[in-house]
Amino acid sequence: GYIRRKDNGDYEQATFFPKGDLIVPATITHDNTVYSIEEIDTLAFAYTKLTSLALSEGLKKIGYGAFYYTSTLKGHIFIPESCTKAEGWSFRSCYISGISTGGVEVLEEYLTLESPITIIEASASTKAINNYFQNSNYQLETIEIGENVKRVANYSFNGCSNVKTVYCYATTPPAIKARDD
Repeated sequence: GYIRRKDNGDYEQATFFPKGDLIVPATITHDNTVYSIEEIDTLAFAYTKLTSLALSEGLKKIGYGAFYYTSTLKGHIFIPESCTKAEGWSFRSCYISGISTGGVEVLEEYLTLESPITIIEASASTKAINNYFQNSNYQLETIEIGENVKRVANYSFNGCSNVKTVYCYATTPPAIKARDD
């Protein structure tokens, strides 16, 4: 894993490598003080040996590459409704089978790249799917586009040649256009 040094913002390799099941609770208590867990930092659990992940309500952000190359991470990831941002590469090169986007408003580039996802469930909170969100995933079979998605960017599902079913719950289908249009 990686941690951020507080003094200058640089990244350094951690001396611990968590493995097994990870439950990210809504709060933790240290020295009789309760702290809310609102963010998983950039590269926080990259290269670890986690096998499953449970995220609690109260989480607001998953940082860039937070679980990057956690190749032992499997199962379906459920992002809580309270989490409005999951930065690019958050679940890149994990072996998760699916992802439900919870409160995430924009599905960022390469969020789940190189993960053998078979189902993506974009929630009602999701408003846009960016370029290369899911690129060249030959296992992807089902895409669910939430009712409030207004834009699916060019190349969002580039090379996903085995998609069999796309559900779009929007009354007006989203526009297919470049990210910055």
